[in-house]
Amino acid sequence: MKYIIVLGDGMADEPLSGLHGQTPLEYASTPYMDNIAGKAAIGLAKTIPDGMKPGSDTANLAVLGYDPKRYYTGHTFKKKKDNKNNKNNNNDDSTTSGDQYERNQRDRQNDSGGSGDFDSDGYMKWTVPWSLSVNYSISYAYGAFNKQKLEYDGRITQNLSFSGNIQPTKNWNFSFSASYNFDTHKIAYMNCNIGRDLHCFTMNASFVPVGPYKSYNFHISVKSSLLSDLKYDKRSSRTNGIIWY
Repeated sequence: MKYIIVLGDGMADEPLSGLHGQTPLEYASTPYMDNIAGKAAIGLAKTIPDGMKPGSDTANLAVLGYDPKRYYTGHTFKKKKDNKNNKNNNNDDSTTSGDQYERNQRDRQNDSGGSGDFDSDGYMKWTVPWSLSVNYSISYAYGAFNKQKLEYDGRITQNLSFSGNIQPTKNWNFSFSASYNFDTHKIAYMNCNIGRDLHCFTMNASFVPVGPYKSYNFHISVKSSLLSDLKYDKRSSRTNGIIWY
């Protein structure tokens, strides 16, 4: 199940004399918000853990389901104050942020089972699996028949093919394969594939952009075998495949 969270961060504001002692939220006309509140469950939630300074960055983590004590890095951006106060505040903040940062590091390592999913700076390692293969072959065989020599002329045949794939994210996958014709000095064939994991759905698209067999194919369907008939397919035909783009 998916949720939409509408967070009025700082919307309460402060009472203003120009609004007869009311806050902007109290003074504003909010019929739609009042209607939703009248049909909903209203309560209080504690979003700041004990021992942590109140702030939007900490509270928003808790609202989204993340434990601030575990995932909050402690890095904040503040305006510079006078030198005296700034010197003392920096000493206190650096100690608090450093301790919090070390705790976060240990918690992250424990969550990942010590598998090294995070680097030494606490950032998650980002890897992009990819592969590229190139194949070249040359062969010598009989060619055209030479009537003067009454034998077949020799013919050298060269073939170059290459293929590859890349997965920039967990749910995206791109792959291709192609071959090169040395006689015409052109790409003889190319096939491109795009795949996307849509959680409950899967999407695949393939197309041939060059050559006499230009075509495309698009497919999206539900993963569940019980709903295998719930799908959509779109493909080019032999009549429109050559001029599909």
